[in-house]
Amino acid sequence: MQNLTNMGIGWPARAATPAWFFATAAFGLCSVACDTAPTQPTQAATTPKLQDLYSRELELPTVAPGAECPVTPTQTVESGSTSKQDEIPTYGYGTWPVFLSGQDRWFAGEAALLLISPEYDGPLIVRGHQLDGSGGMPLQSTSDAHSSPVGALGVEFSPPHSATRWREWDGQITPGIAPGCYGLQADGFTFTTLIVFAIQPGPPPPS
Repeated sequence: MQNLTNMGIGWPARAATPAWFFATAAFGLCSVACDTAPTQPTQAATTPKLQDLYSRELELPTVAPGAECPVTPTQTVESGSTSKQDEIPTYGYGTWPVFLSGQDRWFAGEAALLLISPEYDGPLIVRGHQLDGSGGMPLQSTSDAHSSPVGALGVEFSPPHSATRWREWDGQITPGIAPGCYGLQADGFTFTTLIVFAIQPGPPPPS
């Protein structure tokens, strides 16, 4: 067999592949990979914040002056104990998981107790004002260790230290507050609940 190369007959030389071809192919592969790769959510976008609760609008009703106050019925509260290991009252105004307790009638300056069921273990806030007048937040903190300050926007509750005990807030009805119909709104990450109660005129009755 004759050697075609020796005869001066050569195979046509293969054209060199231009550099832009490889760059374009690499860009295309990167585009496909980038488009199909799942986007990981950021922690800030998936974790609720306490500030998110303050951004909720108050849903408290308005009551005409002199009209009957639509007081929230009392509920039987399940047995349990608080972080002070005190037995909680067996009743409370409101619905799960926040209850106003300590009295069956409310007077300015009288002790008041907020209870939070251990079934809800997240932070929450409690805000409120008068429904038939211009009165502000009807709760005020005391010197009790379990009476966190009432800020301009309400009472804040941090997550509990125990998953089995009720959280509590020991405070009082704001001294000197005008009698009338008042409302509290409790907001947690999974709920919003309202408590409506009436503050009676005059001083608290003797204990």
